[in-house]
Amino acid sequence: MFHASLCWNRPALQVVLVTNDTDLVPALEMLQARCPHIVRGLVIPTRKVGTGGELEREANVSLAKLAHWVRRHISDHESRTSQLPDVVPGRRRASVKPHSWYAKPHHLAKMLEMARPVLRTEGEVLKWARRESAHLGGRRPIDLIETDAGAVEVFDYIEAYVREQLDKAGDQDDLSSSSADTRRAAWRRRDRSPRRCGSPHWRSSGHRHRPAISGGACGLANTALISGSSCF
Repeated sequence: MFHASLCWNRPALQVVLVTNDTDLVPALEMLQARCPHIVRGLVIPTRKVGTGGELEREANVSLAKLAHWVRRHISDHESRTSQLPDVVPGRRRASVKPHSWYAKPHHLAKMLEMARPVLRTEGEVLKWARRESAHLGGRRPIDLIETDAGAVEVFDYIEAYVREQLDKAGDQDDLSSSSADTRRAAWRRRDRSPRRCGSPHWRSSGHRHRPAISGGACGLANTALISGSSCF
């Protein structure tokens, strides 16, 4: 993890680890022994919860004693403004941005709830929300819900679209019936918008929907809501 260049080629003044994993104790010990002049910082990836502001987890003592300074939690505001991507692919599984890290978590929750009658899983809704929408001026719904005014645009569009689909189906009570499956299959067939190679897409496996990175030749988007000739 720590290359010799940290100490000699281009000396670093400080190294900060964001972890609470004791597997990194040997790395900190090596840094302490070989590069004692470098300041060692430790940030515990946790937050305060509840009315009393209790920490979700405490810093491991074995890590903390090897650091010059320790930051024992990350605030929700810092997480929301960190500009981290929504999905970070991993070797075994991807890490998905928590709802609480979005600028307006309540707008995100409402968008997910409103779109479920036609895109039944959170993964499918988020996949749609991360794409530019012709019906929203080429903007992404996930960006629009960061403001109250933008969220109103998204909610109005979803509400109008869902109402239109229900009117066409003639069944306003059973959104999970075979008619909904038929509509979803039709949306898939009618979606011919290209997807860039290497762009995130969602894969359903019966467990929690997990994002993956597509490889090889570009395919077609797995699912999209269609209104007229354009995607939802």
